[in-house]
Amino acid sequence: MSRIAFAIASLSAIGVASLALGGCVIVHDSNDHPVVTHPDHEDAVDIDVSVGELKTDPGSGVSIIVEYAGNGRWNADMTCDTEKSGYACSFDVYARASGIRVIDDRDLESGDYVEEYGEQLHAAFTTDIDTDGFSFDTPLGEAVELEVYLDGDNAHPFVFWIGDGAQHNGAPTNPTLFIPPVGQ
Repeated sequence: MSRIAFAIASLSAIGVASLALGGCVIVHDSNDHPVVTHPDHEDAVDIDVSVGELKTDPGSGVSIIVEYAGNGRWNADMTCDTEKSGYACSFDVYARASGIRVIDDRDLESGDYVEEYGEQLHAAFTTDIDTDGFSFDTPLGEAVELEVYLDGDNAHPFVFWIGDGAQHNGAPTNPTLFIPPVGQ
């Protein structure tokens, strides 16, 4: 059973209905750059300033951890459940915002990359028993639209973040708009 099938099987009927609403189409422009079109509907969520508050054990579970460090700095880190499943995870992460730019990447292997296309970043990672990630900046207060895929399927159930003082497990839509605190 695939990771997504397992996740869907364990979600409530409401969760399954929300998965059916997500999705996008990935095409390539004349320069073979990925261009993503997505549904008209996306939910917006608040994200608090936090760094290192969410912890995970690389290799023991699938996670896409999104953090807003403040002052326009964002972090995204991915882990896989390789120790349980025996398989690596292939992630595609799209981040969109006005003025977005890549700052750095963490623990990438051969074939992993983060690319910048105007106001969009595309990160593609194959992760197993480590944590792959990247940081990016936006202008202060700029919201970020995040769209995530695991092995080609919607991965928003695996997105974790701190917002409104609480940990959130699973983004409501794919994509989801993350709104940072005003003035931070």
